[in-house]
Amino acid sequence: RVLKQLDELNETLKLNSLKFDDPVITNSQFLKLMGISIKTAQTWRDQKIINFSQINNKIFYRKSDIIDMLNKHYVKSSNKR
Repeated sequence: RVLKQLDELNETLKLNSLKFDDPVITNSQFLKLMGISIKTAQTWRDQKIINFSQINNKIFYRKSDIIDMLNKHYVKSSNKR
């Protein structure tokens, strides 16, 4: 679900003529994408779970950093049938 939303966001960026090799999203987009609160995002940043950039009071995340975080915390199902 999250990867699909990231792909949709990437397409939106392309449509807006933004040429990024590694698209960037805002904190509010990140909150919506991940379905988390402001406090959770702050905790993830404080605990260095997610990489980010901060310019003044604005927080930005790279698509590649979000994917890296998801891959790092990936738990493979042990369900064997």
